[in-house]
Amino acid sequence: ALRDPLTQCHNRRFMDEYLIQLEYQQARKPQHIGFIMADLDHFKMVNDEFGHLAGDEVLKQLSVLLKQNIRKSDLLIRYGGEEFLIILLDVKDSAAILSIAEKIRKSVEDSKFILPSGGVIRKTLSIGTAEFPKDADHFYQAMKYADVALYQAKDRGRNKVIQFLKEMWVDESY
Repeated sequence: ALRDPLTQCHNRRFMDEYLIQLEYQQARKPQHIGFIMADLDHFKMVNDEFGHLAGDEVLKQLSVLLKQNIRKSDLLIRYGGEEFLIILLDVKDSAAILSIAEKIRKSVEDSKFILPSGGVIRKTLSIGTAEFPKDADHFYQAMKYADVALYQAKDRGRNKVIQFLKEMWVDESY
């Protein structure tokens, strides 16, 4: 299975296979690639307060929102739980990545998530971004850096887009 059964997004197994092919493509025709890590804020609260069916419904609706805010050529992956990875192929620069990430964040903030009970809740999204090859030498390193930026967004109050900066990485080596 290469798709997440709940959201119909690609899964990590697909991502691993895809990144191998992308490395070959990158060797032939280098391009800038954006990595966006997005995580629903306080998602556990949805499951605790409204139940797991409600949590599943929120994730399904979130995946639709994410798909609506990226190009068909980009890749949406359910990375785990309520965390999604978006790979933006052939992006112009960091500003373009940030623009797309902010568009996604705002779209989620403005949306009403309809629960199976008929109730409505609002959610926010924290996002971290990184750019290949500007920030990283390898795709997995860029993903890790986007994740590091995501946690900066969480630490700085959530519902934010944070671009990876080298000083965020405190380990000596990747």
